[in-house]
Amino acid sequence: MNKPKYFAIYNDPSHGSHDAEYVMGVGSLPDARGTLQAFYGGGVWSDEYRRNKDGFYVPWNIANYTLTPGTSREDYLDLHCVSNGETPGTYLMGDLAYRLTWGERGGIVVEKG
Repeated sequence: MNKPKYFAIYNDPSHGSHDAEYVMGVGSLPDARGTLQAFYGGGVWSDEYRRNKDGFYVPWNIANYTLTPGTSREDYLDLHCVSNGETPGTYLMGDLAYRLTWGERGGIVVEKG
């Protein structure tokens, strides 16, 4: 398993703020675009990481499939930078790098964080 480049947090307006106890690992910006499209398509495969008691993220549920009914074009995906934690296999979530949203004509818009 490779280190994720970004931690992704899926957001939708109807649920307000989300706890970042669980995040998705994403390997690249094109992968993140595919993830947002998959959410809207009704189901997504993802590598899930969970924050442990020390505040580091560790692999939790790798190659997890989740059904995603009820998504909308108002939903968005935040990508945060990832850095190595104190011990191998642990990671820290950094600042917001990008926000992916749906554009007016159905494409995905990438905005710097």
